[in-house]
Amino acid sequence: MAKHAQRGILFYNNTYLKGFFMAMAKKMLIISSLLFLTVDQAECGLVSGMLSSQAQVVSENEIGMPKKLECDVDNGGIVIRGVDSNFSCKYTAHNIDPDETVKVKKSGDTLKVEFKKPRGQKGLGNARVDFELALPRNCTIKINLGNGSVTVQSIDGRIKVAAGNASIKAYELTNDAKFEIGNGNCEISYKNSAENAPKKCKIKGGSLNAIITLPANFCVKNTLEATPFALTVTNEFAKCYKKPRDIIISGGIGAGSVKIIKNNIV
Repeated sequence: MAKHAQRGILFYNNTYLKGFFMAMAKKMLIISSLLFLTVDQAECGLVSGMLSSQAQVVSENEIGMPKKLECDVDNGGIVIRGVDSNFSCKYTAHNIDPDETVKVKKSGDTLKVEFKKPRGQKGLGNARVDFELALPRNCTIKINLGNGSVTVQSIDGRIKVAAGNASIKAYELTNDAKFEIGNGNCEISYKNSAENAPKKCKIKGGSLNAIITLPANFCVKNTLEATPFALTVTNEFAKCYKKPRDIIISGGIGAGSVKIIKNNIV
């Protein structure tokens, strides 16, 4: 009789444990499903309080036809194209609320674009904002960038870029330009005609690799304002007997290389 009682108790305990573990497994399955759903929704920006990376567009009606651009960005990418019409500014925020950190406003004939970290915040972490701007070709460009990249194409106005750690690309230029980069790479090319080559192109960097492409029928001398510690300069126009123009390179304690090359493509 005692043996039967023990077997009954054991059977009861086993059944209870099975039921308990099955119930726990169901709960875990429900919780994991909810978690996966939350992650998917968060990535799509569907959950309340989560940030969406959907692009914000500022139309031509809002920015007008600016003659100058002043861009001040802590972290992100900046792409600028020179166009004849349909001027616009589009920006995409990642891991940060653009309503509190991004400003796009017109002041006179100047378009001001800004992304700064919120007050009291020590750093940005992985937060960034990427900008795409279509502007008049004769627009003057001034950019201050902390970290990120800059691409400028088909702009006839003067260009000035100051950046901390950045990759700079500027194509189809026709005017003077100045690039100051702490660390990074810089590629600059001008339209292939002597009339469109700059009077001066200044490059300053800490640790920098730069390539400057100019028309083959143009004549240029490179001027080192300060002899860098380990900066290699290659100038394909070195044996030019025309009246030269200046490519000014300064470096301080930086390192890297600068190549001034001919564009033989007509």
